[in-house]
Amino acid sequence: MCWGVALILVLGGAIRLLSPSESEVDFLSITLLAAGAAMSGFLFIPSAAYALLRLLGKSYSLPAWLRRLLNPNLLILFLPVTLLFGYWIAERSELAWLILPFLHVLAVGLPILWLAYLGWRGLPTGTPQRAWGVFGSGLLLGPAVIMVFEMLALGVLFILAMIYISLHPEMSQALSDLQQLLPDMGGSPEDALSLVKPYLTMPIVIFTIFSFVALIVPLIEEIFKPIGAWLLVWKNLSPAEGFTAGLLSGTGYALFENLALTTINNGGWLEIVILRMGTGLLHIITAALTGWAMAMAWGKGRYIRLALTYLVVVLIHGAWNGLAVIAGVQDLALSGPSVFGSISWVSNLAYIGMAFLTIAMFLVLIVSNSLLRRGESSLLRREDGFYHSTDQ
Repeated sequence: MCWGVALILVLGGAIRLLSPSESEVDFLSITLLAAGAAMSGFLFIPSAAYALLRLLGKSYSLPAWLRRLLNPNLLILFLPVTLLFGYWIAERSELAWLILPFLHVLAVGLPILWLAYLGWRGLPTGTPQRAWGVFGSGLLLGPAVIMVFEMLALGVLFILAMIYISLHPEMSQALSDLQQLLPDMGGSPEDALSLVKPYLTMPIVIFTIFSFVALIVPLIEEIFKPIGAWLLVWKNLSPAEGFTAGLLSGTGYALFENLALTTINNGGWLEIVILRMGTGLLHIITAALTGWAMAMAWGKGRYIRLALTYLVVVLIHGAWNGLAVIAGVQDLALSGPSVFGSISWVSNLAYIGMAFLTIAMFLVLIVSNSLLRRGESSLLRREDGFYHSTDQ
């Protein structure tokens, strides 16, 4: 399915490129999405292969030399070169559509792999089949379920918006006039933005967008993002296993979102990829913390901890999304006079807030791994002492 989507995107993008109104930048964005879909297809192969081996009663493990070669601490060293080369290619449109998609997959995937490795190193992840299955569920199943619920939420907001507009005849007339004017804009995004901008800067519109992105989206995503851990509810996971199950599921979701939501408009590939690294860390740590709390709830009845953890990760996710929305105010401020013109400096503060939040999430990831590793070590020592005393 993923490879079929990639093929359709490439063919559709090539056809659109022949249209005089389309640009190479649009085609580049399509090829980036195609590369992400193709890579996702390859990442499902290990899960299917390990499942087939289990059905055949066989096992397989990677050779030691290959495991050393694929060490994330080694692979992450290629990230600076990938980013620099990708930046150089992105500025040369005649080569970007052909080379940048491969660099894009590396630039997005390497930091996510490294961050996930920092979280799971030294902790149990289960059999390779289970680990790849949990990752695959986060890569495809989680996003599919989340998109369904987010579309339902958008439908509810749309109905409420229609009711609000129907109660304000002047707004209904203004939107009707806007609908008649847009086709005459000649396809110019700048002219269309100048026409739509007064409506985007209305307080009710700003409040609605902010509420959806910073509240509704986190509430939905933080339930279904650790879907791999939900599917293991009957496995009686240890706290460390719950943490890694949530982490692997969140890693899959982070990779999906970073590959699916990266578009290029008038350049900016490097900036977008760097900002998406923080988003990847957000999805990894929040899903991992939820998986940890889920294991504690199932194994020790700590349901209050699970509820509190859910609230905390929703707050973290909401803060990140809210800061991202505020940072986006800069685009409206730069596009001409608006209510944002006098407060565009707030978007710079938002970027600083996102940087501090990224550092905090990284520290939480490292500390959580350390605490769980010590917990696993003490558990193993207790079990070892029990067996020795039984033998004696």
